[in-house]
Amino acid sequence: MADDSIIDPQSPDAQRPFDAAVGPQHGTAANVSSAETPIQSQVRKKRKSPPSSPSDSSQIKRADGPGTTEVDNQLVDRTKQQIRALVDEITQLAKSNCSVEDFYQGFLTRTTGALASEGGAIWIRPTVEEPLQLIYHINLKNTVLATDPAAQRQHAALLKKTADAGAPEIIAPHSQGLQPGQAGNPTDNLLIMGPLIVNNQTIGLVEILQRSGAGPTTQRGYLRFLMQMCDIASDFLTNERIRSFASQQTMWSKFEQFIKSVHNGLDAKQTAYVIANEGRRVIDCDRVSVVLQKGRRCKVESVSGLDSIERRADQIKRLGSLAQTTIEGAAPVWYDGDDSQLAPQIEAKLQKYVDQSHSKMVAIVPLYQQQRDPADSMDPRPAEKSKAIGALIVEQLKDARVTPDFRKRVDVVADHAQTAITNSLEHSSIFLLPVWKTIGKFSSAMRGGRLVKSIALLASLGALATVLYLFPYPFSVGANGKLIPQQQHQVYAQVDGVVEELFVSDLGDTIVQQGQVLARLSSNDLAVVIENLTNSIEEVQARLKTSEALRTQDSLDSYQQTTLQIDIEQARQEIIGLTNELQLRTQEAENLKITAPVDGVVTNWQARQNLIRRPVERGQNLMTIIENDAAWMLELELPERRIGHMIQAANAAADTGEAPRVTFSLVSHPGAEFEGRMLLVDHQVDAHSDEGNTCLIRVSFDNGVIDRDLLRKGTRVNAQIHCGQRSVGYVIFHEAIEAIHSSFLLWF
Repeated sequence: MADDSIIDPQSPDAQRPFDAAVGPQHGTAANVSSAETPIQSQVRKKRKSPPSSPSDSSQIKRADGPGTTEVDNQLVDRTKQQIRALVDEITQLAKSNCSVEDFYQGFLTRTTGALASEGGAIWIRPTVEEPLQLIYHINLKNTVLATDPAAQRQHAALLKKTADAGAPEIIAPHSQGLQPGQAGNPTDNLLIMGPLIVNNQTIGLVEILQRSGAGPTTQRGYLRFLMQMCDIASDFLTNERIRSFASQQTMWSKFEQFIKSVHNGLDAKQTAYVIANEGRRVIDCDRVSVVLQKGRRCKVESVSGLDSIERRADQIKRLGSLAQTTIEGAAPVWYDGDDSQLAPQIEAKLQKYVDQSHSKMVAIVPLYQQQRDPADSMDPRPAEKSKAIGALIVEQLKDARVTPDFRKRVDVVADHAQTAITNSLEHSSIFLLPVWKTIGKFSSAMRGGRLVKSIALLASLGALATVLYLFPYPFSVGANGKLIPQQQHQVYAQVDGVVEELFVSDLGDTIVQQGQVLARLSSNDLAVVIENLTNSIEEVQARLKTSEALRTQDSLDSYQQTTLQIDIEQARQEIIGLTNELQLRTQEAENLKITAPVDGVVTNWQARQNLIRRPVERGQNLMTIIENDAAWMLELELPERRIGHMIQAANAAADTGEAPRVTFSLVSHPGAEFEGRMLLVDHQVDAHSDEGNTCLIRVSFDNGVIDRDLLRKGTRVNAQIHCGQRSVGYVIFHEAIEAIHSSFLLWF
C-alpha cells in the first residue's frame, strides 16, 4: 500500500477503505463482540478475562467452588463446536462460486469471530511491485492507524516486510524498529499476520487484531488457526485466479475472432456489419451500432442483429443526429442515467433517443481516421487521430452499470473499428477501383507458364467474337397463339328468359341450317305482360262500346255529348297504344325461339349441361356456329418487346410485295412445321393473357396441308416470325442485349 494512503487518514484514498468497510455489514466494535459465541461470552464474563481462542479454550478453569468444573467443560466443548462450525462455514464459502468481495467479507467476519478478536483486515497487492492495498477490514478505523500518520508509516513498513518474507508473524503491541518509520506495531493489540499465497507468491496478508495478555502457547494457537484459515483462503484465491484465467481465455478468443473478422475485408458496409455484430459479442452488451460520416451528415450503417435498416424510422434518424452532435463535440459520451454532466445539445438529443429506445446505458465513442507516416510504418505507437469517420454506439437495455472492464472492452473494439473502417474507406476511395482489380487479375493470369495459355484463350475468344459478329444467320422472334376460323357466328339471347328446350348435341358437332331452331326460351315476366296488355285492350274496348251507345241517346244535352265524345277518343287512343305495345311484346315472345343465322356446325361442348333449365340474359352468348368449309387462320400474341423486330420485317417485306413469312407448329401435332403469311396486325397493344402487353397478329395459311381433324378452334400453336438475317451473336444474345439497352443504357 502506498505511504500516502496510510499516512493521511483524511485523504480520499485513505478514508475510502475505512469508511466503506466500517458499515454494519462489515462489523464495528460492537459487532466484533457479537461475533463471539454465546458460550465464549458467558465464560469471559464469569472469569472476567479476555475471550477464549482455539488454543487456550482447554485452559478455562473454574475455581469458584465445587461442582463447577463440569459446567466449564461443557461450555468449552460447545465453544469448540461453534468454532468448528465457523471453520466449516469458511470451508464451504471457499468451495462456493461467490465473488471475491463476498468471500473476503464472510472469511474475515468468521475468522475474527472464531478467534474472538477485536478486529482484522485483508491486504492485497495486485502485483509484486505494487504496494499492499486494504480490501476489507473490521474495526480498523477504531485503532491508531486511522488517525496517526507516523503509525500508518510504521504499520505499512511492517506489512511490506511481512509480505516480502511470506511467513506468518506475531507482533507484540507497541513494538518499534530502531529507526523512525521502520516496521513495527503501533497499536495496543497483538497483531497476528498470515500470508495469502497463490502460485508460490505472496499476494496479500490477513491481519488479526487480538487482545494482548495471552501467553506464548495461546499466541501460537492463534497463529496455527490463522494459518489454517489462510490456507483455505489461498485455495479459494487460486481457484478464483484459475476461473479468471479461463474467463480471460474466453474473452481473448472472442477478441481474436473479432480481430480476424473485422480486418478480413475492405468493403465499408461489410466491415460495419461485422463490427456491430461481432463487437456486441466481445463487449457483451445488448446492442451495438456503427454510424459513418457521409459528408456533413451521419448515416447509421449497421445495427447488431439487423440484416437491413429502415432509414426512415424515427429511432434511426434520432440515432444518427445524436452521433453527429457527439462527433462535433469530439469527446466520447457515457450515459448511465445521469445526464447532468452532458452538454445541453447532446443532452436534448440523447433524451429524445432514450425515450424511444428505452436504453439504460448509452456509450457513444467517436471514430477517427488514423494517419501514419509511411516512413514510420513499423512504429508500434498508435497513429494520430484526425478526421472523424463515424461513431461506435453501445447500448444496454436493462443494466446501467459501466464497469472498468466494460469500458476497456468498448475501447478495444473502438480502436480496431476505426482502423478497419479507415482501411476500408481508403480502399473504396481509389479511383476506378474495379478497373484496377480487373487489370490486376489479368496481369496475374499472364505471369509464368500461363502466358501462352492466356494468349491462346484470348485468340480463341477473339475468333469466336469475330464469327459471332460477322457471319449472318436467320433471325426470328417467337410468339404463341391459337387457331381460329375466319367465318364464325355467335348466337346470342335476344330476351331474358330460361332455356326450356335445346335442339343441339352435347358433342359439339351438330350440323345446322339457317333458320333451324336451336333452343326455346320461356319468360314468365313476358307472358304476364302480354296477358295484362290483352286484358287492358278488352277493358278499353268495352268502355268504348258503352260510350258510343250512350252517345246515340237523344236525351243528352250538348255538354254530355261533348264529354262522351272525348271519352270515345281517349279510349280509341288507348287501344292503339296498347295494341302497338302488344305487338312489340309478341315479337319479343317470338325471339324466345333461338334459330341458326347461317349454315354450319355448332361447336359448343356439353351445351345441354351448360344451358338447359338455366336463366339467360339479353345479349348472352349461347352458341358458336362455324360455317361449313370455313377457312382457318392463326391469331398470335406477340410480346411488346418484340414488336420492333416484326415492324422491321414488315417494312422489308413491303419492298418485295410479300407479307412476312411465319412458320408454326401445332401443340397437338408438334412433329410437323407449317408455313403461313402475316395477314393483319392489331394497332393496339393490350394485356390479352399472362404474357403481359401483347399485340394480336392474324396469319393466313394453306388449310389443305393440315389434317382437317386437327383444325379445331382454340388449338394452341408456337410460331416464329421471320425478320431477315442478323449476325450470329445477335441471334443468340439478342434477349440479353435488349435487356441491357432497356435497363442500363437508358440511365446514361
